[in-house]
Amino acid sequence: MVAVATGLWRDHTRSDAFSWTITLPVAHGYVLLSSLALLVTIARTSFWNVTAFFFHAGMARSDVDSPVGLQHRVVLRNSQGSAGAAWEFVKICLAWPKTGSSRLLTRTAQLAIPAVLIWIGFAVATVFTPRIATKSYGSVVARALPGRCGFRSFVADDGFGPVFKTVATDTAQARSYASNFYAGRGPSWSAVQPVFVKPSLPYTTSESAPCPLPAASRCLLGENTAYSMTTGLLDSHEMLGINAPADDRVTLQLSVTCSLLDTRGLVEEVSFKNDTVLAFNIGRVEAVAVSGSVFANRTYVYNTQTAISDATYLVA
Repeated sequence: MVAVATGLWRDHTRSDAFSWTITLPVAHGYVLLSSLALLVTIARTSFWNVTAFFFHAGMARSDVDSPVGLQHRVVLRNSQGSAGAAWEFVKICLAWPKTGSSRLLTRTAQLAIPAVLIWIGFAVATVFTPRIATKSYGSVVARALPGRCGFRSFVADDGFGPVFKTVATDTAQARSYASNFYAGRGPSWSAVQPVFVKPSLPYTTSESAPCPLPAASRCLLGENTAYSMTTGLLDSHEMLGINAPADDRVTLQLSVTCSLLDTRGLVEEVSFKNDTVLAFNIGRVEAVAVSGSVFANRTYVYNTQTAISDATYLVA
């Protein structure tokens, strides 16, 4: 079972400047977005206060104590925000007579325009803050939790019931997935989107492959009637979803050949914990540490109870 890891991680699909990604539960994500909006609001006020301070300091050093200049400095000293300050500058400009209006307009524009630009810039930043989150209808890229992907491990002393049940469930899910995404129906056919980077991988098939066994006579349908499947070149990052820097990525190609096997003389019926299993001796394997060593050095084990179970086949 694949579990999503939360926290900070690097998405090497993006450039170095934008590769850092944080994955959070939905509830925590809402809190983060609200906090960011609040932070932008605080930053807007603080940025204007710093800007107003430098404007005020510059006017105090160079400006003659004209009435308009004093009014501007009062606004800069007492303003609580850039939008309010810009409006105050405009009202001061409108209140004075038209004499020397060109000079008055220039001085007003020098203060009002920066204030308006600051307000607009941070307003846009506040509106677009939620865009840092991946939309529910968009493509979501997440990192699998380490240790929660791959093969399951079981304790042999607990019996093979849980093993058979788990494998049967995995088999049913795999067949359903293959039916949805490899039968020409595409991802849109399924109501549940896949957790894989690519819903399907490119591959070719052949029904006339050579028998993969050293003893070709063991292939029931003939020496050149095996079924083979060969993938295209699979990129570890783009197709398999292994998140790694460009220098650490690999490309691989997989090929498998299957054939019906003549098992005469290679099958042994064994009783194990009130069950009857068929033990296939088709080749040397490493010994399996199972209580009673019934399955030691067996290539393949088939539980005859499978014939009356919900699954089509089970493998231990």
